[in-house]
Amino acid sequence: MAVPTRVSKATDGIPMYEISATASGLEVYNDINDMQAVGRMNFPGIEDCDFALPVWGHSMYPYLENGCWVALKIIHDKKILPGEVYYIEWGDYRMYKRLLQSSNPEEVVAHSDNTTEMVGNQLKYAPFTIKIADIKKLCLVKDIHKKHNH
Repeated sequence: MAVPTRVSKATDGIPMYEISATASGLEVYNDINDMQAVGRMNFPGIEDCDFALPVWGHSMYPYLENGCWVALKIIHDKKILPGEVYYIEWGDYRMYKRLLQSSNPEEVVAHSDNTTEMVGNQLKYAPFTIKIADIKKLCLVKDIHKKHNH
């Protein structure tokens, strides 16, 4: 039996990049296109994903935990399924948020699942709106690989 010379994405896995994709509102300037993959993620169910990124921060807890890896599918047409969690890049920001419908059809509401942390009497991770036209990269969270604490 001949050994294949090229391994498909289904068996090779998706590239993993060690860049700061925050679950909060930190500015980051890295460009994923300038990064080298640090490894490959490969398990059933992520074959249609494009790449994986880690989560930094706590705004999407408990859905996304700090340090977990997320398998992402690029959404080229910017069609958003309200209520789903996305990795988004706009301006100088990149983060994970649950995107909700806005009363303005040209915007989405970026919502954080962590609604317990407060600063004074206000939510630490308060919802905010983003113009859909300002989104540079939109990726649907398809799978989550959480760290095991031993």
